[in-house]
Amino acid sequence: MKSLLDHCVTGKTRVLLEKAGFATIALKELGKASAPDSEVLAIAKSREAILLTCDLEFGNVLIYPPGSHSGIILLRISQATENQVHSLLLKALAEIDPSLLSRSLVVIDKNKYRVRR
Repeated sequence: MKSLLDHCVTGKTRVLLEKAGFATIALKELGKASAPDSEVLAIAKSREAILLTCDLEFGNVLIYPPGSHSGIILLRISQATENQVHSLLLKALAEIDPSLLSRSLVVIDKNKYRVRR
């Protein structure tokens, strides 16, 4: 799985993904750290990458309906729950068929993950 990391995703998350064998690239590496959300999704789609973000707006299925993008994983992280969210992120990536991640919204919080297609 290729993933595009939004500007709000921490380096700790990136290290976790890379150690698990996932290819990552960050918006700031592309010189797009301040790109508007519509451009961020266009970049992810052009790279056939899943967008990893903490930006709650990407969870709005009225604005970003599943099927209209290459996939979004929304991490609902707070300081107290970062390790819990990371554990569930790895669990979700292990349990969800990669073909189902594409064009879906996956929301991960400290207690669970859910997939919207």
